[in-house]
Amino acid sequence: DNQMAPCIADSKGNIWFTGSNGIYEYRQADKKYYQHVPPGSDDLPTITESRYIAEDRNGHIWVTTINNGLYELATENGKDAWKNYNINSGIGLPSDYCEKILRDPTDSILWISNGGGLLKFDPVQRRVVSVINMQNGLYGEGGGYTFAVFPDKKLVQLFYGALNVIDLNTYRKNSFKPVVQLNSVKVMNEEQVYQFSSGTETLKLPYNRNFLQFEFAALLFNNANQSQYAYRLEGADKDWVYSGQVNTVAYSGLRPGTYTFRVKGAGNDGVWGPETTLKIVIRPPFYARWWFITICALLAATAIYRWNRMKIIRTKKEEQLKASFQNKIAETEMKALRAQMNPHFIFNSLNSIQKFILKNEHFEASQYLTKFSRLIRLILDHSNQDTIQLSSELDLLRLYVEMESLRFDNRFDYRFRVDENIQSDTLELPSMLIQPYIENAIWHGLLHKKEKGRLDVHFSVNEPGMLTVTIDDDGIGREKAAELKSKQVLKKKSYGMQITGDRIDIINRNQHRQASCRIIDKKDPEGQPAGTTVVLTIPVNPLYH
Repeated sequence: DNQMAPCIADSKGNIWFTGSNGIYEYRQADKKYYQHVPPGSDDLPTITESRYIAEDRNGHIWVTTINNGLYELATENGKDAWKNYNINSGIGLPSDYCEKILRDPTDSILWISNGGGLLKFDPVQRRVVSVINMQNGLYGEGGGYTFAVFPDKKLVQLFYGALNVIDLNTYRKNSFKPVVQLNSVKVMNEEQVYQFSSGTETLKLPYNRNFLQFEFAALLFNNANQSQYAYRLEGADKDWVYSGQVNTVAYSGLRPGTYTFRVKGAGNDGVWGPETTLKIVIRPPFYARWWFITICALLAATAIYRWNRMKIIRTKKEEQLKASFQNKIAETEMKALRAQMNPHFIFNSLNSIQKFILKNEHFEASQYLTKFSRLIRLILDHSNQDTIQLSSELDLLRLYVEMESLRFDNRFDYRFRVDENIQSDTLELPSMLIQPYIENAIWHGLLHKKEKGRLDVHFSVNEPGMLTVTIDDDGIGREKAAELKSKQVLKKKSYGMQITGDRIDIINRNQHRQASCRIIDKKDPEGQPAGTTVVLTIPVNPLYH
């Protein structure tokens, strides 16, 4: 049912046909027919009434239809790319009725017979250059049904038995460049054009008066009804709109901003005149203006800053109260622990004195009692202090170890070493924290050794604010000491070491620097226990006088 008629042979030698359901191409190389049909949509309707086909100098195929204007077919990445142009497409078509299309053999212009006349069409710019009809000497309206363009620049048109011949060599082109006048500028259907006299004014509008209508006319007195127009609203239109002879346009829903309306006109031969412009400013509502937004932003920033500031202050107060409460609890616990340490230590010392008296060693008892009284004085002096000077702690420890050595008949040698970079008078540390570990080394390690033992206590500062105390002995080691299962030893060990561990936990709760205790079980080359090394890390503070 589909009737086809050959139209052209393209630059590749392929034959193109029109039809009632698209267009067809016969390719000479593979001797096959191929159908080309637009996909069909509101912007790109399918072809149902095609008439003629022409090829431009870029190899694009142009198809005329009597119901939908012009179609352009290009090949992109091996696929068909279609475009449709009608009376509303802004290319200047006076009618959607297009009959025949031919390419001028001497240049790139395409000639189209249209319901509005004979059209001179530029396929590169994609717009109608000029319209020739009865006003220009054609016999009848409608542009005729068939015509031909010969190499000698003669255009011959047949119109119901009448023959029109146009010599394109001598055809006089209308080169007049018309100026376009704004006849009407309406805002919300209210006329505003009387405000403009010099053409340099600016139309200023509030945000809610954003429906604009323009009417314009070319100052052309020769074939004025064939004037063509093009307009563009910068800020709304992407490109120029070529409206043909339509000289009105309306815009609605314009957003706040600055626009420039531009319009220009051309005569029947497509010679365009200068642009006429009108600047339009649509002001935003007060709540969208920069000063209002700036004020709101400043108020919001101020409110957020004040809220954060108050929150920080409140948080700091809560933390201070919490820290103060924790410190009071810790101080109370520490005093209680120190109160427990003092009787524990005093009890051990009194047992030693009792031993000397029972053995009738009066001199040794007297000597021991003298040292014991000094030690008790030191302990009483430090009972109410959270921290003491390192020098005082050293005096107490030396005196304690000296008493233990005297009590146990010098069964071990001892040595205290303090690094040269430590000023013992300028550092303070928690009191009575080191003594239980020294006591542990003597009682659990050295006193159970058959040979004479050795105790080495070393003070060093390996990182700022932290004192490292290394208590090294060559006693029997923890494993063998546990095997003896002496009730007295076990009792003293669990009591003294448990108190000291609790004190370290309290110190760590109240300070960012963490105290720690690390115990190393030493082995000899044969793998046998060879003593114990305790490494205490204690936070210290500088003492300023």
